[in-house]
Amino acid sequence: MRLFTPRPMALCGAALLLALTAAGCTSGCRKIDPQGPEPIPPPLRERPALLSTLSVPVAIPVDEVSALVNRVVKQDLYSVRDRRVKKGILSARIDLDIRRNGPIYTRTRGGKIINHLPLLAEGRVRAAGISRPFATTFTIHATTDISLNEDWATVARTQGDFTWEETPYITVLGLKFGLKGAAENALTKQLAQLAPRIDSLIADRINLRRRVERIWESLREPLAIRDEPPAWLTIRPVETYFSPGVSQNDTFVVGLQIHAYVETTVGAMPPLPALGVLPPLRLLSDSLAADSLHGFQVNLPVSITYDDARILLAGSIAGKDYAMQEQVAFTVNAIDLYGHGPSLVARVDFSANVTGTSLGTNGRVFLTGTPIYDNATQSVRVDSFDYDVNSSNALAEAANLWFRDDLLEQTRARLVFSLAENIAAAKERLEAALRNRVLGKHIILDGTIDELVPDALYLVHDGINVDIFARGRLTARLHALDQIRRRPRIDTTATHP
Repeated sequence: MRLFTPRPMALCGAALLLALTAAGCTSGCRKIDPQGPEPIPPPLRERPALLSTLSVPVAIPVDEVSALVNRVVKQDLYSVRDRRVKKGILSARIDLDIRRNGPIYTRTRGGKIINHLPLLAEGRVRAAGISRPFATTFTIHATTDISLNEDWATVARTQGDFTWEETPYITVLGLKFGLKGAAENALTKQLAQLAPRIDSLIADRINLRRRVERIWESLREPLAIRDEPPAWLTIRPVETYFSPGVSQNDTFVVGLQIHAYVETTVGAMPPLPALGVLPPLRLLSDSLAADSLHGFQVNLPVSITYDDARILLAGSIAGKDYAMQEQVAFTVNAIDLYGHGPSLVARVDFSANVTGTSLGTNGRVFLTGTPIYDNATQSVRVDSFDYDVNSSNALAEAANLWFRDDLLEQTRARLVFSLAENIAAAKERLEAALRNRVLGKHIILDGTIDELVPDALYLVHDGINVDIFARGRLTARLHALDQIRRRPRIDTTATHP
């Protein structure tokens, strides 16, 4: 392995001897020891606060709503006896009973909950001494809109319409007596009393505030994403939004969003913040819904310490002998790295000797440059790398210009540090921390990372940091408590309309 490439026009031994003699090295070697740039702490840098979104889907199985409605709607809905009706000059009397014709079934469509109440209307018409029985079936479609107001109260509004299998009528003495109007008038009044009860029952049982308060409290818990050095993910929720419910198969889903600041910290576990009050709920506007806040983004700092960099360099450069210009043996004894404000400084300790003689040079030079991140290779390299002024002057005074370009070129080529493994490990740790993570007793946090976007590279006191934004989706949901059937049973002894 050759660290330095021979120049096309290698200096002969006499020329090297002349150069070294001019430098005062007639025996032994000249020590090159310029004063290097002093370590200067990097400027303080505040990471930007990034607003993220936690999706909080609240699923309401329609069969649970159906169970509620079946409990509240009694079997016999309407009954009347000996009601007088007229058809022209003919007067008749009607007995009418309306009752459920089977269980109520529920489905969701277009973001609404629709309860289908199959009914049977039957009775008897009496006119002019003639009595005729009748029976017909029809269905009430009770459509419930569910929304939320600012104080998290569930607002349900139920309205109904009717579907008849066929328009009911009965013929007496050649006259048709229609039954549709009488039945609908009777049930419209019943529905006016029934709908508020259904609404109240749904609003009481679908209490989203209780659910989100559990999530809000559990999100305070810092999530460990690395053991050594310790790293934590903290979620600081600030706002809550909801979008109108949507229909998904046999489930009505209320879309809630918690906007929060998701941040990473390194060191001791952050203190548990005080529990904040659940903020007012706001309607998610179309513009906000279309925004990038559909997902979460968190700063995922990836770094290489100066200590790790020294180890990498020691393995590939330091302590090895390299032939240079055929007659010169060159050795890099040590390389040290440190920060000088925003610049990276490499201190190179070296020795160079002419083969077969006692002539040579040893010493130290300093090179400075700007570290940059190459996303294509996921590595850090140094740009604009050159000798600092003192080192350049010292080399010139010692007449050691014969190797300075080689030293600069080869050192620059080898000051490249791959972060690919660090980035892959950081991504894997974060995904593991967010995958079905149980918070508290009943909250599950589930996240996926869709992309990694590099941001800024900067020096810290002990190394080089690259901020990587991990972007993806984050969902918080209740576990085992989000089904209505697990709540206290409804009091079925209450008086029904």
